[in-house]
Amino acid sequence: MTAAESVADATSDERIKWHTAFVEAIRAEFVGYLDALEFDEEKQLTSEPLKIDVLIIKKLADRVIAKNIGRIFRSYNVVEYKSPDDYISVEDCQKVFAYAWLYASQNHVSSRDITVTFTATSYPSGLFGRMEGEMCAAVTETSPGIHVASDFPMTVQFVECGKLSEDENLWLKTLHKGIDAESLRKVWRMRKGLGVPLSAYLYVLYAANPRLVREVGDKDMTAEMRQALIDVGFA
Repeated sequence: MTAAESVADATSDERIKWHTAFVEAIRAEFVGYLDALEFDEEKQLTSEPLKIDVLIIKKLADRVIAKNIGRIFRSYNVVEYKSPDDYISVEDCQKVFAYAWLYASQNHVSSRDITVTFTATSYPSGLFGRMEGEMCAAVTETSPGIHVASDFPMTVQFVECGKLSEDENLWLKTLHKGIDAESLRKVWRMRKGLGVPLSAYLYVLYAANPRLVREVGDKDMTAEMRQALIDVGFA
């Protein structure tokens, strides 16, 4: 059995670990700012299972984050991720806002120093409509795929990954099912020398697109895919 076929077998019994891959993808997006940012995955808030998907702490206050998805960043940045088959609901917003307020309270942080980012594959049109109607919040698309909400006590943005550009956001843009051969080859080229771990990201990419991997993969790709499977415990 080939490594690509092993991926397909693994996904028949195990849920694809999108969230772990997302943490690696967003680290890769900010590869030029790793000296200024600290990433805390599944930040535990209480003794109960209340966790922030990713908390990004800006360690260097005077460092300007020019990356499109990080322009709003302040000292503490709460990030919520939805896998490709999921969506952002009003209830999700309320939950994550509560997490952000709880973190602020526990750590004596001003709401002016916190941002909240929601990431999903598709445009949450229903959510935006309800936000404008029920929360009196206006949402503006400030750049392709990035929507910023106003009239909140803290800065809030929504990242529509499907609309992002591969040139600027390769790792988030490609983290889904149904990528094309050109995108896979681009990921394969760009991974070299990146300086951040990508085992979970590669596993998810291959697990979600096993047929494509079999069609375009070469010996090197197959070998690294096998190692990615080992790293995440599927081989």
